[in-house]
Amino acid sequence: MPRPRKAASKMTKSLGERLRATRKLRGLTQERLSELSRVEQPLISRIERGHDNPPLQELIALARALDISLDWLAGHRRRQPGTIIDILAALCPQDLDVAHRILEAMVMRTEAENAQGRQRRNA
Repeated sequence: MPRPRKAASKMTKSLGERLRATRKLRGLTQERLSELSRVEQPLISRIERGHDNPPLQELIALARALDISLDWLAGHRRRQPGTIIDILAALCPQDLDVAHRILEAMVMRTEAENAQGRQRRNA
């Protein structure tokens, strides 16, 4: 039986936002994260929406499945050290969109430079 809805605290909302952003950056659906973590998909959905404050056991399972630290997921660290994915996961949706556009522009520039280099070598 589903738990009754609670008013979302600031920490619960932050946890949900971090969970969703990290899951999406890892290219996972809620269903796949559920399989990897053995946490029920409806609970993952409620956590991401900030409607549920999960037990510690579920948080640990989610953090392990996403390969992130529990303290970062809970908002006690501003940035997870390590990969660029960990850094991007800490961004709010608006900043994540900006970062995505910047990275796409960098890739396009690199591809254009590589094409020019090939043309010069072939000339």
